[in-house]
Amino acid sequence: MNTPVKPLPFQERAMHSYTLSLWIQLAGILLLALLWFATVRLVQQDYDDELQAAFQTQATLARAMDLQVQEVLNDADGVLLAMKQSQEYRGNITAELRQVLEMSNLAKFAAQASILDVKGNFIFSFQPVPPTANLADRAQFRAHVERDTGTYYIGPPVQGRVSGVQSFHISRRINTADGSFGGVVSLALQTRYFTEIFAKITQEPRNFFLFGRDGLIRATDDEFAGQIGQNLKEQPIFEKIRSNPLQGEYVGIGAITQKQKLSSYRAVGAYPLYIVVAADE
Repeated sequence: MNTPVKPLPFQERAMHSYTLSLWIQLAGILLLALLWFATVRLVQQDYDDELQAAFQTQATLARAMDLQVQEVLNDADGVLLAMKQSQEYRGNITAELRQVLEMSNLAKFAAQASILDVKGNFIFSFQPVPPTANLADRAQFRAHVERDTGTYYIGPPVQGRVSGVQSFHISRRINTADGSFGGVVSLALQTRYFTEIFAKITQEPRNFFLFGRDGLIRATDDEFAGQIGQNLKEQPIFEKIRSNPLQGEYVGIGAITQKQKLSSYRAVGAYPLYIVVAADE
């Protein structure tokens, strides 16, 4: 019977040293893995915290801009109703109403206030117009010809044919005594006015867009002023709006900026408009 050869003492020490070294290496790898995992979790938590803080800021700015736009539109529609009533019941703009219009802040946000007859000719104009001026082909006129919706219409952005100012119109239909079409009362809201409002409420580099349910951009900041009139209907923002029509947020490539953006949006009260405030991620 063969007796096993017993390892020499120095062989035993070498094996123990190798085993210990292996365990130390494994422990080191495990420690590094744990540190890496913890670091990733901390970075992710920091990113999530920063993201939520950014969205909160964006949402606050969008809300502030929403209130400002609503105030302008409410004032504008109040003027329209007063002009509409004066034309329907008096047949003209009274001297008292004209004085009220001149004393109001109308000129701050409106490039023009006008009443058009059934052919699109000017009956009344807040600003001087040429005798041959006609707006029968404009959307703010055509929207009211066929039927009375009983409410306002917000048109697409245009370059003012008379004023030369970039604007979009809010208008209402005028009815005759028998309810037939009697013309249109309209206000041209300056897109620049909304740009200046946004510049006052934010002190950091951010973008904003005011656009309609039709997708058309009606106002934006100075950086993208050349994009007014572009249609966003096929962009990801409308996917968000369809699922959350009142307000929401998302991270993604901006349709206009073509950069990764943090964006917050909200509906402008009951008006068919939306505000988006965006910042670089």
